[in-house]
Amino acid sequence: MIRDTIHYLEKYRALGKRFVTAIDYLVQTDLQQLEPGRHTIDGDDVFILVSEYTTKPLESGFWEAHRKYVDFQFIISGKEQIGYANLDHLTVSKPYEESSDALFLDGPADDMLIMNAGELAIFWPEDAHMPSIADGTPSQVKKAVVKVKL
Repeated sequence: MIRDTIHYLEKYRALGKRFVTAIDYLVQTDLQQLEPGRHTIDGDDVFILVSEYTTKPLESGFWEAHRKYVDFQFIISGKEQIGYANLDHLTVSKPYEESSDALFLDGPADDMLIMNAGELAIFWPEDAHMPSIADGTPSQVKKAVVKVKL
């Protein structure tokens, strides 16, 4: 898991061509203007999911992990907590579904990240994450999740 801000993404270009594509899109696009939904960047290799929602209590959250894609979870506006745990520290609650590239899990967090506008977390296949959690009081969030195929 990597946590950073949009201002320091340049150093991750070394991760490969698809990461360069994702970084260029995040840096060059006015994300606030994007409508919720899926937006294609480079076919199924790199795309973005934009969502708007109200954060929820921790007890309403759920763990997820992905095998085919890395998630760049970028907070466009608002504030939320995102739980993080290594897959080895959790138990499977719902087996992996290839069609949705999702594995669901149970267990405690290794860490809770407080994410503000302009910040992002990059989650790899071994990084379970629990997004959309309120930091005390529920708040409105607009988020972009850039999916980068491995």
